[in-house]
Amino acid sequence: MVTIRERAQNCFDLFEQWSVVASSGEFPSDSNHVYQPKETEVVQGKLHQTERTRSAALGLHTTTDQKILFDRVKSENCMFRFNLWADYYAVKSFGHDSLDWRLRESPTTYSVVLDLIEDLSRVISGE
Repeated sequence: MVTIRERAQNCFDLFEQWSVVASSGEFPSDSNHVYQPKETEVVQGKLHQTERTRSAALGLHTTTDQKILFDRVKSENCMFRFNLWADYYAVKSFGHDSLDWRLRESPTTYSVVLDLIEDLSRVISGE
């Protein structure tokens, strides 16, 4: 039986790979991870303007530099939030304090958490 800890470890590995790719700026041409601003939405337009201002202050002049910066920040934020969740629920732990142990008598909740982690893995890997 696949454990939540094993699936979560897969997510941690994928986040690390995503972070390395985001840091290098070497995105595949069909990558879903590259920031594509939606200029049609007012909220997105303001976010995009803020990003342009911040990028200009950092000396990033090209759109590619802005995408790399945004993707690096996005990957670090997502990885931080997942780590925070995993630490809070003791996903990486063994024994009685682990999430696997605490959900052992609730198969429905266990399968939902497992499915969510698998979905996250697919999103990170771009599938």
